Amino acid sequence: MYQSLLKQALDDQKVHITLLKQTMDQMMFISNCTSDREFRCSPESNSRLLPQISVTDSSADSRLIDWLKGLNLDQRSIDKFLMEEYCLEDILHYIGRDDIRRLGLRGGIELKVWKAILKWRKNHRPSITPLHISVVDNTEKDNNDNRL
Repeated sequence: MYQSLLKQALDDQKVHITLLKQTMDQMMFISNCTSDREFRCSPESNSRLLPQISVTDSSADSRLIDWLKGLNLDQRSIDKFLMEEYCLEDILHYIGRDDIRRLGLRGGIELKVWKAILKWRKNHRPSITPLHISVVDNTEKDNNDNRL
């Protein structure tokens, strides 16, 4: 009971941290755009000003992390997968394009992940051997025998 309450509190804190981080990003972006005309105002340039805080816990799927790092994803994108508590099997077998879109990844990152999933699924399709079993209807056979 205590452990589940603690986990829920931790999950709530992760959501709060993410929301605070997004608010800080927006505030810094607006502040930089209005105060420094020479500063290139883009989310990419703004993200380097903020400390990167990982809000994932130790129960994260290390195989998923390795797979995403193998796709050269940045830590922020990887954290978005981990926040949803996906595991590698979820990603490779069950996730759809809309699920990935809901993570809020940049378009190129989203496409890179989706293409990697499709490639994996294509290479790991179960091989299906067609079975040609002929089933004879016994009543029809009996009727044909009776006509003779």
